[in-house]
Amino acid sequence: MSIGYYGYSKEISFIFPQDDFKISADKDLLEMLFSNFIANAIDAIELDDNEDGVIEIIYKCDKKYHVFHIYDTGVDIESEQDLFEAFKSTKVKGNGLGLTLCRQIAEAHNGSVNILKSQRKCFEIKISI
Repeated sequence: MSIGYYGYSKEISFIFPQDDFKISADKDLLEMLFSNFIANAIDAIELDDNEDGVIEIIYKCDKKYHVFHIYDTGVDIESEQDLFEAFKSTKVKGNGLGLTLCRQIAEAHNGSVNILKSQRKCFEIKISI
């Protein structure tokens, strides 16, 4: 739903989990969390030299957490050590609060938000079951 409200100029393919699942959590807060990650991914793709991009969200569940991996094909992250530090942003119009707030939302649900070292740029969001 949040994608429809966010403007972008490139051709972006969105790949979302196909399996149904239920999470016992604050819907508005989780919507804010995922909207922020999708907006950041769109921004990264907009900054890339390619004419198109892909945003992929993969869902899995283990015994303790709902786990989401968010991938995008946009520009690389400039400064990983500053990602979750409040008021630090690489965006011209950014305030540096988006990822900080996302981490706090996940932690309020006994979860976490981290960037993973992998072949593709990946954020991992865990929400406690």
